Amino acid sequence: TLRAELPLGAPFDLAMNLSVSGADASIDELRLRTGAVASGPATVAASGPTRTTLAAPTVPTTRCGDAPCFDGLVGEGSALALFARPPQTTGAAPTAELLGEDAAAVDLSDYFAAGEGGSLTYSATVDDPNLASVSVAGSILTVTANEDFEDGVATVTITATDEIGQTATLRIEVSVTPRSPGRWRGWRSTLTAPGALP
Repeated sequence: TLRAELPLGAPFDLAMNLSVSGADASIDELRLRTGAVASGPATVAASGPTRTTLAAPTVPTTRCGDAPCFDGLVGEGSALALFARPPQTTGAAPTAELLGEDAAAVDLSDYFAAGEGGSLTYSATVDDPNLASVSVAGSILTVTANEDFEDGVATVTITATDEIGQTATLRIEVSVTPRSPGRWRGWRSTLTAPGALP
């Protein structure tokens, strides 16, 4: 059973088209009367995975002086997946320790299991781009250390998304150490003229 909600109340009568793939819905649009905070219900029945989307309503062309009275309403969130087991993480999260300018590769298919919503695609972000960068090609995540002498711990967030929009998330920590072991941390080689040193 689905409803549309507008917590501050509808500024005018709203009608929003309800789109359902792979299932049947009891009605094809949800309506809110002026001032209402929720629409009437729609029932979706299916025997397998499906997804539903709600279109933004048409805004009246009324004007308040030189400007439109309403700038428009935008739907919040993405398509809603129904009747499907979502993807899951499997096993313990991998760990990585990188030396500056090195890279580590992880096969993400070892750490996620698809549910009933189809095959998975992967994306990744890092919370501190000064320490490391990330890229994903297919199921292979590559984490590359920074090119500077900074060190620390960065958190990489990986999201697996199935074909109907369901997600699972995994976070891993990456330890980054200076790129040039054996040198003083933060030291950069320079040329100094004879006699310039104290």
